[in-house]
Amino acid sequence: MKREDTSWLEGWPRQIAYNAKDTRFHDAKRFLRLRPNRIIASDGVLYTLEEGIWRQLDKDEFAAEVQATNGLLILDVRELRGLIEAVHILQFNKARPFEWIEEPSNAPNPVDMIPFGNGLLDAKTEKLWPYDGRYFATGCPDYDYDPGAKCPLWEAKLAEWLDPTQAETLQEFFGYAMTPDTSLHKILALIGVPRGGKSTVLSVLEGLCGDSHIANLIIDDP
Repeated sequence: MKREDTSWLEGWPRQIAYNAKDTRFHDAKRFLRLRPNRIIASDGVLYTLEEGIWRQLDKDEFAAEVQATNGLLILDVRELRGLIEAVHILQFNKARPFEWIEEPSNAPNPVDMIPFGNGLLDAKTEKLWPYDGRYFATGCPDYDYDPGAKCPLWEAKLAEWLDPTQAETLQEFFGYAMTPDTSLHKILALIGVPRGGKSTVLSVLEGLCGDSHIANLIIDDP
């Protein structure tokens, strides 16, 4: 995952001259105008932009941040909650993760975008787009895109573990899993003898997708 940027925290939170007599929308606008990093609200969740990546803001974390700007205690708890609600309303955005927030005129289809450490790759044109906040990226892997990279050890192990046609299918699934496209919704079942490479394949897939895009679930017997 991309290293979290904390440089914007320097000098922030700062005291803000709230006015309890104003509406909370006025106070929310004061807060948003002075906050160094942009915020958007999507599906009731707040995200903050850090180095081009939209990091989800925990409710308690954001409430504490807002309260830190209210050091003079101008706003009581009810008014503070009203300010937070006003931020949600003012920063509402219809976009969801892995969609365009501000779509460029020549934007590729968002389902073709693959996150790398050094940018967003358009899988069809192989153009690398910067992380600039226009695309709703919520994380990226640690490695960079290198069009000239070779994988001799990986190819050798696949040849050892699988039939050549199976290896091609596996790598096709890997490419699909690296994109935000979920239109196929297929399941990859790894069935084989112990020490046959199944765990290694899963580890490689997790590394390719990045920790922020991985969920490990346990299915219990009924």
